[in-house]
Amino acid sequence: MKTWFAGGICCLLLFLPITAFGQKSVAEEKKAYSEGMKKLLEDGPDSAEKFFEEKSLESGDPRQLYGLAWAAFYQRDFKKTGHILEMLLNSDINLHFQASCLLLQGHLHMELERFEASKQAFLESIDLYGDYQAYGNMVRGYLGLAEALFRQQQFQKADFYLNRAFTVFTQKEINEALLGHFYHLKAQIAFEKGNYHGAVRYVKKGIEQHKIDGHIRLLAGNMADLGAFYFFTGNLTEARLATEEARAIVEANDDAEVRPWIELNDLLIKRCTGLPYDEHLERITAFQKVKYSFRLKRMVQFALAWECP
Repeated sequence: MKTWFAGGICCLLLFLPITAFGQKSVAEEKKAYSEGMKKLLEDGPDSAEKFFEEKSLESGDPRQLYGLAWAAFYQRDFKKTGHILEMLLNSDINLHFQASCLLLQGHLHMELERFEASKQAFLESIDLYGDYQAYGNMVRGYLGLAEALFRQQQFQKADFYLNRAFTVFTQKEINEALLGHFYHLKAQIAFEKGNYHGAVRYVKKGIEQHKIDGHIRLLAGNMADLGAFYFFTGNLTEARLATEEARAIVEANDDAEVRPWIELNDLLIKRCTGLPYDEHLERITAFQKVKYSFRLKRMVQFALAWECP
């Protein structure tokens, strides 16, 4: 299945159970919510926004407002996202629904670089999900918390919570779609610790998972990462092969989201083989102005500071 947006949150979002909103809602509202989230994944936030706005006006059901908050989040309309979440959290909702709102609030705070608030929201969601034995959502909370810590460059703590997530994976029956995001974060942390071979091993596991679950964009992104990680191990041959495989997926799917990561790999390879690379840096910079990525910024810094052999 082709998904519209990149990054680990896709996996966090994809199978978010609609039972989180309680037992009182009618089956039609649950069905509408699922349909809207599918639109968000496959068609993008503009389509989902229109759908959820219509449904929320029809019924006023909090599910539809929650879906609208996710659509606004992926439109990077963080003010709207925050307004909807505040409205929901101040309304008469059950604790499981509250946990789902806190999960999204954690991601919202993280994007706004309010890391302490982000971590608090994730921790509260984890506690509430634990009370309901909603183990899949607990994993989502742990993954979000680990990413917030990663962005603060607290790599040891991030790894600690990733291992907590994996413990839940191994003890409970959790949807394996979340494993791809787990391995992606493990690869990033290994890379930041200078364990480039470990990063290769973890991202390969993520690639295997996405070949199973069919997330084309995440597969392409992981393949691009594999190319970069191979480069830092000194294996230019494998770096080129992985980059070209990622490029083929991106071109076949006209995927603008992953393209900057291909540009990064081209920059790496050209810079260390004596070829001009300014055009790649310019395109990455242009992308960052439209949709900023903390990790892309970090990887560019690594690329430009790397002492080529």
